[in-house]
Amino acid sequence: MTDQTSALIKRLANKVNDLTPCYYEEAPENAGFPYTILTGINAYDIGAGDGVSFMLEFYTGEQEGQSEELDARIDAIRTELDGTIIGEDGVFAAHIGFNSRSGMEERSYDLCRRRLSFTARTFFIK
Repeated sequence: MTDQTSALIKRLANKVNDLTPCYYEEAPENAGFPYTILTGINAYDIGAGDGVSFMLEFYTGEQEGQSEELDARIDAIRTELDGTIIGEDGVFAAHIGFNSRSGMEERSYDLCRRRLSFTARTFFIK
């Protein structure tokens, strides 16, 4: 099996970016709310492929209504990603499944954060 995790990361980030602004590992300083960070990539062997767990961290401000808007956006993204198949011809195919949703404690009074966790059952092509 050929490990093409970087191709998977790029495709995941692009898929999420089609739904909401998404960055890998960290957002630029000038990123406007709301935005999402793809992080926590962890790959493990599942026999015929890899299980690749990842998290999407969602950020917005705490102005009136922003938290509710973020929660609605998260619901839509979860619905869109759960059960979807992504891939790149000749490189990999992956089936994405939802794992969990959680809030995140934030010490900044003007920032709201949430997290979704997924696993991509990934099959790399030799």
